[in-house]
Amino acid sequence: MAIAIVAGSITELGTATYLSKVSGTGDRSRAWAILRLNRRTTLAATTCIGIGCFVSGSLDKQIPALGLLAIAFILDKYNEVPLSIPVAYGRIGPVTISLALRRGVALFVYLLAPFSDPTLAFASSLMIGQASAVAYTSIAIVRPSRCASTTPITTVAKESTAYFVNTLSGQLRYLDSALVGFAAGAVQAGMYSAADKTIRPLLLIPQTLTTLLLPRSTRSSASAARSDALRLALAGAVILVASIPLALAAPTLVQLTLGSDYESSSDALRCLFLAVPFISLTAPLGALLQGQNFARFVSLNSAFYTALTLAFVFGGSVLGGAVIAAAGLTVASILRSFSLLLFSYRNLR
Repeated sequence: MAIAIVAGSITELGTATYLSKVSGTGDRSRAWAILRLNRRTTLAATTCIGIGCFVSGSLDKQIPALGLLAIAFILDKYNEVPLSIPVAYGRIGPVTISLALRRGVALFVYLLAPFSDPTLAFASSLMIGQASAVAYTSIAIVRPSRCASTTPITTVAKESTAYFVNTLSGQLRYLDSALVGFAAGAVQAGMYSAADKTIRPLLLIPQTLTTLLLPRSTRSSASAARSDALRLALAGAVILVASIPLALAAPTLVQLTLGSDYESSSDALRCLFLAVPFISLTAPLGALLQGQNFARFVSLNSAFYTALTLAFVFGGSVLGGAVIAAAGLTVASILRSFSLLLFSYRNLR
């Protein structure tokens, strides 16, 4: 699953984030060039995966399902790109319709899929659901965005490099559970993954905020962006205070949400609850800086701290399993959030 997510990020090339910034400036020529680039990379990636599955499908019966799953994630990333246009203008309706369409169609297909293999049924339904959302965004967003673009695709491909590095670095963080499994075994990986999935819903609001902040920052002055950064820091402090009782109540929360089988993941969950405020800060702060033309710094910062995070998680797994791995992720998150805050304070004036 993590590998499929990373593959989707590679084909997207960071264009969703870049298009959000471009839409904030009203540059329709560049916007249309980005949409064309996104279409070509997605078509190339899905074609390669389809050919690969056709050639190697006889080697393992799971290969077709994995191929469909990879295509589903690639289409999901494709869909994120045009959806960044209405979001930049404050219109959330198309995002809601796209989400409801792909989930509804996927569920409908899964319930009616004539496959005896549940893995193939799941992958097929997910891919068809994503394809239905792509059809919607093509009609509702991509087609109305057409214009006589004078911006070459190669130009926007080069300009989106910094955004691509930042996006890919963020997706590589999903390999942390695999590293724990490699270093400490399946049991420790299960404990770490259970704790990680428990805190994941808490990060949905910061992720949504990131999408809205980038076009806003593009249209804002440096002093206004600095004020936003200070507000984010204050919000992070409030979240930290709220995270402390959640960390203390981790054993009870594990019992309620995961059951007694995962009781041993309580200590890892404590560490990750304390990481939530700092993880929540990084993406919105990065969006503010990208909007203020510091995309190169954000990409370098993201690449460095992703490598540091994975190193801490791997080293922690070797030293003490899931708990020390979670502590390593927490430390890396603290360091990264403070580095972004310090840069914002010094450069947004």
